[in-house]
Amino acid sequence: MTKKAQNQTLFYKNKINGNHVTYKSLDDFNNSSHVLTKCQIVNNSDFLTNEKNGSNYIHCTSGSTGTPLKIVISGLAESFRFAAKMRFHKWWGVHFFEKNILVWRIKGKDDNSLSFINKLIMMFKNRLDIDVFNLNDKTIHNYVKKINGFNAKFIRGYKSGLFELATLIDRNNLRIESDSLKVAIVTSEMLLEEEREFIQKIFNCKVANEYGSAESGFYAAECEKGSMHINEEIVYIHVDEDNNAYVTELYNDRMPLINYRNEDQLVISQDFCSCGRTSRIIKEIKGRNSDVIKCQDGTVKSATIFPFIIRDALNESFDGAIYQFRFVQKADDQFELDLVKGPKYSEVMSSLIKLYFHKEIGDDISFKINIVSYIEREPSGKRKFFVKKAD
Repeated sequence: MTKKAQNQTLFYKNKINGNHVTYKSLDDFNNSSHVLTKCQIVNNSDFLTNEKNGSNYIHCTSGSTGTPLKIVISGLAESFRFAAKMRFHKWWGVHFFEKNILVWRIKGKDDNSLSFINKLIMMFKNRLDIDVFNLNDKTIHNYVKKINGFNAKFIRGYKSGLFELATLIDRNNLRIESDSLKVAIVTSEMLLEEEREFIQKIFNCKVANEYGSAESGFYAAECEKGSMHINEEIVYIHVDEDNNAYVTELYNDRMPLINYRNEDQLVISQDFCSCGRTSRIIKEIKGRNSDVIKCQDGTVKSATIFPFIIRDALNESFDGAIYQFRFVQKADDQFELDLVKGPKYSEVMSSLIKLYFHKEIGDDISFKINIVSYIEREPSGKRKFFVKKAD
């Protein structure tokens, strides 16, 4: 891949060839100072693209990190991504083309306004689409009716989308009557064990996690034993001493992203999984390295601490207590928590959340809890649990 990139793209001809860089081993590659960042992709997209003949696909990222990207994917890389997803589904006893439900940002009109032809197209897609922007107490009854009549084999979507769908089902005393679902696949957002258990309870099926990005591939997938296996046939991932992840998709020679720092922090295990698969395992996805909090004592913590503050305050159970939450940093020493409470929420929980917050972040940090009716999603359909508005 590095040789192709040097020969076929202006960016790498100038960046690598101009500095006479050669890689004799993986250690050389891992320790290379030649890394790619999101800003470099934005500023050099034309020079990164190889204008060779052949099929290609365009992928656009959601921009949830603040930097939306438009990436050209080769036909071969797209095929390998698809094959890895098909294998992942097979691990969980389902086929990619079986009836399924997608909980996502659905671009298009509401079902009622679709033409007859478009309704036929939706039917042949073998998929029931649920728009995360249209999930509420008024629409949930119709969605549950559709789910129960659809007999899907699996459901997939943003973690926050599946969690909100499950919450609405529970809050409105509805139930999934069909026993056809074999797995709920969550993606794009951090999954807490308490959220996994709640989704599993409502949909009466196992929950599986997947990890990847539009720009650089399908990184890893969870097996039936609970390990997150790296798809090493199609991506190479390594981390530095600070757990910053660097990704190279091995077959995208149309727009090669080599040693791409994707702004995630990972812990990669040296152990093998008991399932028998020998690919390396991601032990922990620590979150975005851009989402860090400088605590009062000078230490730096990942924003992933915030869901655990909620979990500890609620004694490890979200069930019926909190429907949605988002921490907002207004200034270096000022934080707020927007919270949609459930019927089991109490003022004692507010006091405990404040207690655990100050314990983790600092006693002299301003912290306010706002009880709200709804927390808006990002334009992509995701719902972030932390937003930094401080300079």
